[in-house]
Amino acid sequence: MMKLLNIGLLSVLFLVACGSDKKVKEKNPTKSSTNFIVEGHIENGRGTVIQLARVAQQAEVLATDTADANGNFKLEGFAREKFVAIFNYDLTKKIFLVVDTADDIHLDIPDQNYDNYVVEGSPESQRFRNLREIEVKSGPELTAIREKAEKVDPEDEKTLNKLREEFQEVNNKYMKEYIDSLREIKSPLIRLYYNVALQMPFDDSLKKETFELAKESGLQGDLVQTFTRAYQAEMATAVGAVAPELVMPDSLGRPESTSSLRGKVVLIDFWASWCGPCRQENPNVVRMYQKYKDKGFEIYGVSLDDDKSKWINAIHQDGITWKQVCDFRSWQCMAARTYAVNAIPATFLIDREGKIIAKNLRGEELEAKLKEVLN
Repeated sequence: MMKLLNIGLLSVLFLVACGSDKKVKEKNPTKSSTNFIVEGHIENGRGTVIQLARVAQQAEVLATDTADANGNFKLEGFAREKFVAIFNYDLTKKIFLVVDTADDIHLDIPDQNYDNYVVEGSPESQRFRNLREIEVKSGPELTAIREKAEKVDPEDEKTLNKLREEFQEVNNKYMKEYIDSLREIKSPLIRLYYNVALQMPFDDSLKKETFELAKESGLQGDLVQTFTRAYQAEMATAVGAVAPELVMPDSLGRPESTSSLRGKVVLIDFWASWCGPCRQENPNVVRMYQKYKDKGFEIYGVSLDDDKSKWINAIHQDGITWKQVCDFRSWQCMAARTYAVNAIPATFLIDREGKIIAKNLRGEELEAKLKEVLN
């Protein structure tokens, strides 16, 4: 059966974002190396194995324990600075905490509905608890729509599209509730967990405030560093900024630079052979290139492919004749990092002087802008 698009709050909650495919490191602290405690009680939790891991590019288990006969546990570990932690037990149950050095956090977890846990000793962890209420509300609604879609004939696009729209509407409602709640929370770590790890979209004002909060905090962990790099790259590629120079290899391994196109109106087009929306847009881009290339329009295509043969095949299949470059590093592509690209298709329109004049234009909007700047 055709499934709904894998989007939404439920689809992005995972153990460790930003590199969840990497091996988990374990760290067994000694008494002399501990500076925080997370302890508490799991109802009917006798023998439950518990882990406390730091959210980072590479997960690091800082403490483990097994609940005693009464369901009591005690996790002790060491941290150099405050961090977002995943309290993980019973294989699949996860509670998110903010753990600071010298913290003594207490958890009481009911047996039947662990979402009703109580946390004490950490105001920021309590804010995580409050945000969890949104997930608890959204889950049944989004799951019900998915289940409807599973029962629909895969050829019934009309019904499936209606369910996709319904799913998106419900998802957007809860995303807005999350964002509104996060505006009131001044903890940079909580904000960054949702923005960086869960890729929740922030508007410009929320990003700027979060950047200032992160800078003021002095924290240096992965969440802060990942966000800071992305934010600074985004500011460097804002409309009105001089477009950062790119030099990448073409299909023959020869370096192609964006500066070589100076004097023309250039579309930097991020795409990939595996990206459906990109491939659907390519006929429009081919048409516009043929229409405007003699008027000073050029395209610098950056592929996020990691398979050269698939990239080359897509170029031929889609009739692409403009400059194409790829370093085969997928999302780790140097150009994608420089331009803070975290979703494709993504485009940057550069004027003859090398300044960014528009971003993420497609279809009619792109053609209207080209008419404006080329005629």
